[in-house]
Amino acid sequence: MTRVLRAHSFVLELSVRQTEHLEILARGRRDAYNFALALDRDCYAADLPPADWADLEPGYESPGWNPTRRLSPWDLNKLWPKAAPALYPEHPAPGQPAQLTFADMDLARSAAVRRRGGFPRFRSRYDAHQTVSFAQGIEIRGETIKLPSIKAPLRIKGSTSRLRWFLEHANGAIQKATLVRDGVYAPWRCVLVIEIDIPDVLAPDNRPVVGLDLGIKSFLSLSDGKVIENPRILESMLARLRAAQKSVVRSERDRQKREIEARAAGLLTQSQRLPKGRRHLAKELVITRLHARVVALRNEFHHNTANLLISRYRAIGIEDLNIAGMMRNHKLARVIADVGWASFLSILTYKAAAAGVEIVKAGRWFASSRRCSACGENNPALKDLKIRAWTCPACGVMHDRDINAAANLSPSETQIANARASRLAARKVAAAKRQRQKDRAAKAALTKAVKAEINRLAKHTEKQARHAKRMTQPKPSTLAVTPTDSNARRGSVRPKGTTTVVLPVARTKTLRKQTEARTEQAHAQSTPAQVVSRGALDPPLVDSSV
Repeated sequence: MTRVLRAHSFVLELSVRQTEHLEILARGRRDAYNFALALDRDCYAADLPPADWADLEPGYESPGWNPTRRLSPWDLNKLWPKAAPALYPEHPAPGQPAQLTFADMDLARSAAVRRRGGFPRFRSRYDAHQTVSFAQGIEIRGETIKLPSIKAPLRIKGSTSRLRWFLEHANGAIQKATLVRDGVYAPWRCVLVIEIDIPDVLAPDNRPVVGLDLGIKSFLSLSDGKVIENPRILESMLARLRAAQKSVVRSERDRQKREIEARAAGLLTQSQRLPKGRRHLAKELVITRLHARVVALRNEFHHNTANLLISRYRAIGIEDLNIAGMMRNHKLARVIADVGWASFLSILTYKAAAAGVEIVKAGRWFASSRRCSACGENNPALKDLKIRAWTCPACGVMHDRDINAAANLSPSETQIANARASRLAARKVAAAKRQRQKDRAAKAALTKAVKAEINRLAKHTEKQARHAKRMTQPKPSTLAVTPTDSNARRGSVRPKGTTTVVLPVARTKTLRKQTEARTEQAHAQSTPAQVVSRGALDPPLVDSSV
């Protein structure tokens, strides 16, 4: 068994609220990427010797602002939770997408340092291509996908039965989920990367071997004389794309004119812009759909061609092309991008690995076109690409340029055996590396669990020690009797371990005195009796009814 990665792409059916939420997450990812890139550039610009660290701004003194090295993803993960609410209060990126974003920025910067690509650039808010990635908490629930930071599951178009089969029967595990939007009005897609086990199979030995020569006029030239023509998908859509883009440009010019007039009239400020109308948006949607159709047709052509080759041959010879260098030729850049060599070779490679077909790659400087496939003689006059057929000056055999190159790329049995041994060795190395990663993760989890258990036992032991100390502490045997006067209670603090005891007799006398005092006070405040006279000669009588 071999552990490989496999990607599945699904188009999502989203509600309006879910679409808005995904757009907020995409803006948060863009902000996190720009935040990391800005910090990295500042640290790179402030690469000063230790003697000049005191002259830096206060921001450089915080942890993570180390001018002697670049910021790692771990440093950015520590800085982001504190900086995000202050810098981006409207749409801060959650922790998991931000961590994956910092890792992507680190990979892009490392590639730039190794000169495998340009230095990372800031992401624009007007970029039509938006992505959000998740690596944990991904669940497949029927025909829906549940992702963290998104409450409701996302419905998909199509069926997940094939994906669920791989997860159940091929020991599959979801490694990553990426939400992708290819255009402003393009639908959101979910690309799931899963890791599965595939059996180590070999293609039948009764199949022939073949060499492939990639071209522009003809997509593939095979060493057995067959030719697969280039469908030229983008070229077939260019007329419709030109018309749609011209219409969008005219609408944009009209909108800019109205915007200038509104600013002159004082209806708009310099920072405000007029929104695009419905017709303008509909025209942009036409362009998005045309590009999506081109991509879909090209992918279908590449998959069908790769399946055809893998089902017929047991070994395929190709050459290592400098496609990025060829794209610098502005006369051929569009047709090379239209044919999609890099995409086709990637699809062919992973399909061949799953089917047991060996891919033998020739060196970049192997002269496949100038070398005669019959006698091995090199013809230096074939540097001119206009020469499509030639005759070998040594043996006199007439060759077609592309078919001769394919014949030179056809692998031998020794090359097939070496490629198979290299592939198996690479699989063993990858399996060993993956096992080491799992062992480190298991060891880290075990260490964390042991530390947690040690801390728990330490707290429990400390608690038991405190309880035992309280139980063994002697109780006070004497009772200190203090006066019952209230002033004594309010006086100085009693010594620790003493108790105030109030005698019953003293308490009774005190209560009796307080009761008598309250009774006398009540009699003194009572209403005086009214005196009623019956006449001048009779003595006064007290009216008891009052």
